[in-house]
Amino acid sequence: MIELTVDAAGLARSRFAVSPLHEVAATLLPWGLRPVPDADPWVARARRVLRRARLPLLSELALEEGGYVPDFLSPHPSGPSPTVEEELERVRCTPPGRVLSELEALRDGRPRTGLAGSELPAGVRRAVALGGTHVARQLANEMRRYWELAFAPHWEAAKATLDAEVDRCAAVQARHGAARLLNSLHPASDGPRASCASRAGSGSRCPCPW
Repeated sequence: MIELTVDAAGLARSRFAVSPLHEVAATLLPWGLRPVPDADPWVARARRVLRRARLPLLSELALEEGGYVPDFLSPHPSGPSPTVEEELERVRCTPPGRVLSELEALRDGRPRTGLAGSELPAGVRRAVALGGTHVARQLANEMRRYWELAFAPHWEAAKATLDAEVDRCAAVQARHGAARLLNSLHPASDGPRASCASRAGSGSRCPCPW
């Protein structure tokens, strides 16, 4: 079970968006190797495309087991439906200090969150030696190529599906509230187990069975 804790302001800012790079980054997680049975075939093939495409940094950051994919690879959506070009530019322009900090977290771990560290792959270490700006630019270029090969041919249909899911979420939120919405996001959820309450100066605790 995952427990979400948000304050009133955070809950007020919560929204759903369709982000091309969030879909790309999701395939770098172990899920990308073992998609759910009803995933579209092109999703299941994405990691094979990545291996064949000779994208060295992106391939080295892709996970086979638990771990951490740097957050700057999937920037917080600037609107309800950013374009892939907008998001790639944000990756390219990531402040170098943030790039290096997130790669240090990959190397050193984050004990407070239970994330174990791991040695950076050789190609990543060489790129880091050239600076955070170099890393951000190379990863933006590699993500563009990965997008073109594995995602762009299928994006129109995928985006229609994602837009429909956003509409479903909006309807659940409007009719039943945030707790019902959060519990509806995972197929294993079998009942209303989350509760959200907003009070000035207090947090909202949403335990969700994910």
